[in-house]
Amino acid sequence: MAMHDYQFFDPRLGLLQEKETAWFRKENGIKAPLLEGEEDTMEQRVEDQALEQRTIDEAEPLTEEEIAEKERLSLHGFGDWNKRDFQQFVNGSAKYGRKAFDHIAMEVDSKDLKEVREYAAVFWKRYKEIGNWEKHYHAIVDGETRTQRVIEQREMLRRKMKMYRVPLQQLKLSYTVSTTNKKVYTEEEDRFLLVMLDKHGIDTEGLYEKLRDEIRESPLFRFDWFFLSRTPQELGRRCATLITTVTREMEGGSGKENKRVVEEVEEEDEEVEKPAPKKGRVSGGAAAKNKAVNGVKGTPNGNSRDASEDTVASAGAAKPKSRSRKK
Repeated sequence: MAMHDYQFFDPRLGLLQEKETAWFRKENGIKAPLLEGEEDTMEQRVEDQALEQRTIDEAEPLTEEEIAEKERLSLHGFGDWNKRDFQQFVNGSAKYGRKAFDHIAMEVDSKDLKEVREYAAVFWKRYKEIGNWEKHYHAIVDGETRTQRVIEQREMLRRKMKMYRVPLQQLKLSYTVSTTNKKVYTEEEDRFLLVMLDKHGIDTEGLYEKLRDEIRESPLFRFDWFFLSRTPQELGRRCATLITTVTREMEGGSGKENKRVVEEVEEEDEEVEKPAPKKGRVSGGAAAKNKAVNGVKGTPNGNSRDASEDTVASAGAAKPKSRSRKK
């Protein structure tokens, strides 16, 4: 009978199993093997082999009482749980929380809700008996921490939305100075992303593909080539920045650590999401280009991309026309 630590059999069953195996080897003349290993461990491996061989030589068959005890104990573990079931249980607990039995049961393919509840009750009492238990324990705890953080962020985003009658038009963000100076998304685009995050939920599966589709279907951005061309990955990075900004604002945090986290995410945005020029906007040369750059840097409230383009357009419009009179 194969036994595994995650099946949580009574330790006494293991001892009876070892005794039965030793007697089987003695009866069939099976010698203790020399385990494989490095050359410098040969002496220790030989000693272990001799000890195991002595156990085989001195082995006795199980008594009738021990046979009955073995059969009884074998019914009290989780012998029908395999390695895949165990890993799915750990993954489900990390994803939904240790007490979300309904959701965990959906993750464990071959077990129903009752079986998952029974296993969880024993697991949380005896998980330290599992080899490398720290890995599994911390996977669950870290997952629960992430889930709780998502719940808090979702609630703070909802609170932010409730501050405005029409968030899509009125919502204001407390951008950091570094964000203002290097922003490639407009305030209108940021507002739209936050409204859509609140609509779909920040932990929804396939979220950023849905946001991409929402952008393409919205008449607000019909001619916004930059926004329309963003990939789900780029939208995900921008949304992470926006959620962090909202969280910092709603928590009232102005400490250096919060600022550092926001700016680190923004640096990633800047590296990947350089704004591409829109079609139909032609620069008037190097001087107009410099004015556009200055327009981006000098725009404090976020419409940086549009402001720079308007600067270019106005540079051309400002030139006086010369008129000649025919004689």
